Amino acid sequence: MTFKTRLWAFVNFKGVDEIDGRWENALLISLTPYLEFSLGIDVAYDKDFSEDSQYRDIMNLGLTWRWF
Repeated sequence: MTFKTRLWAFVNFKGVDEIDGRWENALLISLTPYLEFSLGIDVAYDKDFSEDSQYRDIMNLGLTWRWF
């Protein structure tokens, strides 16, 4: 099981009170050596587009293998 998180923040020249950001979170679980499940949640905020935060949910189930 692996948990990954990443945070980006951007401050423009207008001031520190207008910070745009994005926060990505992912949980990766190996069910078998060839089957992997992942669940992710992303949060984005950009005041130029909307005053509210935007959310995205991601769920994947896939086959995986390694050549070497």
